Amino acid sequence: MCSDPINEKPPKLAVLLLKYTTPCRFIDYLVGDLHEEFDERAGIDLKAAKTWFWKQAVNSAIKFFNVFLTSTRLLNIIVLSLTPILLCLFITTVTWISHTDHTAPAMMAYLVKGEVHHLTLNLSVLASGYEKLMSGFSVDVYLSISGFYWSLFSFAVLYLQDKKKSLSAHKIALWGYALMLAPYCLGLSYIKHIQPDPINIGAIVGFMVFPIIYMLIPLCLWITTVIRKTNDSPTGLSN
Repeated sequence: MCSDPINEKPPKLAVLLLKYTTPCRFIDYLVGDLHEEFDERAGIDLKAAKTWFWKQAVNSAIKFFNVFLTSTRLLNIIVLSLTPILLCLFITTVTWISHTDHTAPAMMAYLVKGEVHHLTLNLSVLASGYEKLMSGFSVDVYLSISGFYWSLFSFAVLYLQDKKKSLSAHKIALWGYALMLAPYCLGLSYIKHIQPDPINIGAIVGFMVFPIIYMLIPLCLWITTVIRKTNDSPTGLSN
């Protein structure tokens, strides 16, 4: 028995794809328009109509996913999620470094090479650092003149650029995190090629790590403030 094209509905999975990838304010209009055209096409060729509907659903999903990837909403989620995580990881690691000795040769090998990122992902280092942090907090451990000056320089550069031409949240994030991570990359390169005396590694590692600790929260506040102002403005409602 042949099915009646008039009673046929678009593929359920394609409709679900549309509903889960389309912003709420567009769902009714988009799905409604596609349904209407599907009904017209189904009256001519049902199989071709279903294929067409699938193509429209996939193309729409890709389009809105690309929009989401460049949206301030995603940036806001990333910044608010990563800031406390990275801050806790690096503060705990710095605490471990400040209390460590030569009884952890494997971890010290990473430290001598400036590879602090390996330490921040090591559970034993984090557990020991957390224990030391809870047993006694000393502000002196987290002070670095070179790290402070680099952070000050970085924010001065960002501020001047923002005054010259108002920066978007994405540009602040891009340049801010690039400046924040620049000392770490420079330090790794310096240690790898120059191979300084291990006695001097501490100062270099401090310059590498402390700008991250100092800049994370101010950058987060700056970015989220710009996002909020953008979303509150009439031209930013689409974000």
